[in-house]
Amino acid sequence: MKVQPLISKFSFYIYIKKENLPLIYCYGENIVKKTILKFFLLIFIASFNYMASAASFNCQKADVLVEKLICSSDNLIKLDYTLSDTYKSLIKDAVDLHALRQTQRDWLTIRNKCQTVDCISQSYNLRQYQLSMVPRKGWKEYTDKTLGVSFSYPNEYKIGSCPQDYGKNCIAILDKPQKMPYSDYVIAFRVVNGGLKENAVKEAGFKYSDGKWIAFPAPAQSEPIEVEHFSFNNWQGMKVLITCGINDDFGFHAAGGDCFSGVISNGKNTVVADTQGIIGNDSRTFHIIETLRFL
Repeated sequence: MKVQPLISKFSFYIYIKKENLPLIYCYGENIVKKTILKFFLLIFIASFNYMASAASFNCQKADVLVEKLICSSDNLIKLDYTLSDTYKSLIKDAVDLHALRQTQRDWLTIRNKCQTVDCISQSYNLRQYQLSMVPRKGWKEYTDKTLGVSFSYPNEYKIGSCPQDYGKNCIAILDKPQKMPYSDYVIAFRVVNGGLKENAVKEAGFKYSDGKWIAFPAPAQSEPIEVEHFSFNNWQGMKVLITCGINDDFGFHAAGGDCFSGVISNGKNTVVADTQGIIGNDSRTFHIIETLRFL
């Protein structure tokens, strides 16, 4: 792929040629400086490199079958990136770092024997489950036999009550008050009866349309967002990060936050999880979700 700039005082053209065909054409009027052209070229190159390296490794340098299969599948790229992010966070927090590294090497050996997309997908899902079970420094376990759930959470957090309108079957995970001045909780888990799909509609407000599940953001953003499917610990889930309204010292902002909304089900009961748009959308919160188990 060759970039050929043609610059003049009054206009410039950029042709990106592949097989001698112009793919991109840009026109500018008045005085055009070389720095502007360089700026656009750098953006293009950075975007191209990002797309090529969306996985945890550089897809342009993939030279074994399993890496080529990963780079050919958007779903596998996402699984690879998610697992890589989880593993990197565990490098900092795992109680037994040596065991973590050894089991990761063992898993890579098994994964690299895969010759199909399905095999790789199953391998990633299994490893993600295994990593969710790895003990972390500074985390503790919470179990509620009445609600039939358990999960791990950071030591500095505490378990509290949900807002009154959430009902009794709800668990709120709280940070220190000074760290959440505009939020009632970091994340809340409401436990309801029934399966995944019915509560995706009833409790989370998701909708099934044209062969996919979608969610609707705040009014300022009209386009619906596709809901992501995920699974851990013998449960299935749907989740989305969506534009939502928030309150602060300046009042209400209709599209000022990003709220996590998810439903997690073992087929019999469902946990409805949400954040309030300001805090709770970090890797620690998502790891709390990964550790969730039905008793």
